[in-house]
Amino acid sequence: MQRRWIMVGSIMMMLAVAIGAFGAHIVKARIDADALAIYETGVKYHMIHAVGLLIIALAAGQWGPSTRLRWAARLLFTGIILFSGSLYV
Repeated sequence: MQRRWIMVGSIMMMLAVAIGAFGAHIVKARIDADALAIYETGVKYHMIHAVGLLIIALAAGQWGPSTRLRWAARLLFTGIILFSGSLYV
C-alpha cells in the first residue's frame, strides 16, 4: 500500500506543478481574471490533496496497511479528479 500511494502522490504532485505552470504561462493570457482565480484554486487543492496522499502513504509505512488509510487515500485521489478536474475544465 505504501509504495503505491507514494507513487500516486508523487505523480499527482508532478501533475499539479505541470498544470500550474501551464496555467501561469499559457492559460493566463487566454482567460479573464475570474477564470484564472478558479484555475489557481484547482491547482492549490490539487497540491493539497497530493500532499495528503503522501502523508497517508507515510502513515501506512509507519502503522502498517489499514482499511481506513486505504479509503482516505482513495477519497483524496477521487477529490483530485472530481474537484480539481471540474475547476480545470
